[in-house]
Amino acid sequence: MKTSIVLVTYNFEKWFNEFFERIHPILDKREDVELLIVENKSTDRTAELFRKLLLEDEVNSTPEDIWNSTLLKNTHLYLSSKNTYFAKGNNIGMQKAIENNSEYVFLLNQDAFLKDGALEKFEKFMDENKNCAS
Repeated sequence: MKTSIVLVTYNFEKWFNEFFERIHPILDKREDVELLIVENKSTDRTAELFRKLLLEDEVNSTPEDIWNSTLLKNTHLYLSSKNTYFAKGNNIGMQKAIENNSEYVFLLNQDAFLKDGALEKFEKFMDENKNCAS
């Protein structure tokens, strides 16, 4: 993978639809980009929405604490059995990105959305500045 986008979610329900409306075209267009979602034991309907819409699992039989492939192209979901909080959730996602040989990891907050071309600008900057990290 060129770039892994890591998204840690907690009570993500209110952003769910808009996030996927915006990220879907990026994933559709780019074979070399993946979305790694760490669902951090939300107390709203976030996990239920992920199971129903990304996994087609209405009986909640999806195992926790492992990476699951989803119906959305290049998207994987980790349903945590406990809230690992933001930092450890990102570490779980970054470890998966490393395992997938991603060149870059883009940490995306759940209430932020990528503008058109933003990922390409990030990758171009990183390609031109190999000693940089942020």
